[in-house]
Amino acid sequence: MGASLPEISSGAVLLVDAGGSKTTAAVARCNTGEESEIVGRFVAGPGNPTSVGFKSATKAWSDAVQGAVKTAGLADQSICYLLCGIAGAGRPELANEARKWFATRFPWAVVQVIPDVALALGACSSDGVGISLVAGTGSIALGIDRGGRTARAGGWGLVLGDEGSGAWIGLEALRAVTREVDGRGESTRLTALILSQRNCSNLADLVVWGRNALGDPKMLADLAPLVLQMAYEGDHVATKILDKAASHLADLVLSVVKKLGWSEGKLPLSLSGGVLVHFEPVRTRVSAIIKEKGLSPQEIIVPDPLLAALRIAERWLILKKWRHWDHLVSHNVSG
Repeated sequence: MGASLPEISSGAVLLVDAGGSKTTAAVARCNTGEESEIVGRFVAGPGNPTSVGFKSATKAWSDAVQGAVKTAGLADQSICYLLCGIAGAGRPELANEARKWFATRFPWAVVQVIPDVALALGACSSDGVGISLVAGTGSIALGIDRGGRTARAGGWGLVLGDEGSGAWIGLEALRAVTREVDGRGESTRLTALILSQRNCSNLADLVVWGRNALGDPKMLADLAPLVLQMAYEGDHVATKILDKAASHLADLVLSVVKKLGWSEGKLPLSLSGGVLVHFEPVRTRVSAIIKEKGLSPQEIIVPDPLLAALRIAERWLILKKWRHWDHLVSHNVSG
């Protein structure tokens, strides 16, 4: 894991959030008795080794890390702790490979690698327990209890899952368009809006665009704000798509609750990713469905997972208060 722990005031923390669309790194100063603050940040390309390959992912990690340290005006040697949230790091072999890469770059530092979905868990509660629900381009939920047991649901990619995500919402919108054209579905203003926004002069053009988009889920996710717009304007089809998305996302949370045997009424729940941060109707409906199951979700919206990651680094790596988090890296995150 690196060198012995230095004093909390003797160095800086490097935080990394590497996902399928981008890699963000931030440098924070942690001082005893003072509020920690992020002093440098940099965004680079996709950093998910599973989707872009390890070589391309590490190039993005390197660019993001180098940019953040430089922006902070610090030297590499000032970094004493690294907390890296890497997409796909629920698999021990990938997490170990990533940890070795960062440890080679910062051999004097304490290095930990966790799944990127776990970063938002830092915002859940003061004792480091709860469930993180992420709905951005993809969707996934991850929970950890007081005993350090973890459970996840979702995160399977668009072909096998990602229900309720931005890409899923976009794909459902395209399917609604084709159903309307076939006479199998309701009329929707999504048809004209999507054709216009995607610069498609006819449905044949949209078919070609849709085929290309299947290879790039972010293209589909870019359609999700159009669905939100039409829902606000009263389009019944758009409203049903968002309701269905909320139902899927709530199911992810309830699946994790069941796996962990969560018995407490209060449920610390962090909500992150574009769909949950910016789509208020989806967020509200997710909460309502969970409440219908007898739970009391204590939602925390997390627009910036790296701020939550800073809290994890302080409580877990530096102050060693969240010892149950050791299980997150010593055991595979259960499916």
